Amino acid sequence: MFQKLKFVLVCGLGICALSANALDVATYNLKHGQGNDNVVDLARPTAIIADLGVDLVALQEMDLANDRTGFVNQPAKIAYDLSNTHQKGNWKSLAAPAIAFKGGHYGNAIIYNADKLTLKQYEVVSLPESENGDGARSAGIALFEIDGKPFQFIASHLTHRNEPTATGSYQLDEINLIERHLDKQLPTIFAADFNASIRPEDQHRNLTTMQKLPEKGWRIDSTLTGQSEPDKPWIIDYILSKNNDGLKVKESLILVNDATNLASDHYPVKVSYAVK
Repeated sequence: MFQKLKFVLVCGLGICALSANALDVATYNLKHGQGNDNVVDLARPTAIIADLGVDLVALQEMDLANDRTGFVNQPAKIAYDLSNTHQKGNWKSLAAPAIAFKGGHYGNAIIYNADKLTLKQYEVVSLPESENGDGARSAGIALFEIDGKPFQFIASHLTHRNEPTATGSYQLDEINLIERHLDKQLPTIFAADFNASIRPEDQHRNLTTMQKLPEKGWRIDSTLTGQSEPDKPWIIDYILSKNNDGLKVKESLILVNDATNLASDHYPVKVSYAVK
């Protein structure tokens, strides 16, 4: 898709970079809005996102107009409430359905503030499912412009059944497929529930994926301190970047407070970039 597009970039010494600006990004697995009290209430994570002060969010485990949650398009509802209830700008949503589910769909999404970012192109990539099966996966790949300059953004949720394959593992195969849909020259941000940890002390079942990604040119920008699930010791939610000479990490955090302890079985992960 993106390989066929041509852009004018600001380049120096052969390296293309984004123009000077600021960009705040998050990834948040919302478990279809079901909190740790088993109540489905989208208002809680929406308020958390509003307080995060972000421009762009990858969302995982979203109900996309199915019967489980009253046929609400959950990402669209969150975007609407960020714009209207919280008055945080002009928010839009992009669905990345992974499976058909209960008369609708289920999967991932991207939400973004259109006052800050201009959407140029979008596609959904279906990812390979593991042999033992934990449901099909997806990635949403968006091409945005900030201050007139392009960058790519990926939202995804990798399989947790990471068995070996002839080419590595199911998770690495999913990442390889995503990479085939990218423009190899553009700045790229990858925000996802990777279902993998990088810290050996976490004793997570999937340790090799995050260790391999730097070999493929990805930089892990989100914090490696703390935990991204309230009841687990590990971090499995990350924000990465590539072609990132123009992306300087100003701050990274996992937001842990009473609200995030209740709203989902994952914490939101945020990275603030200075872009140039």
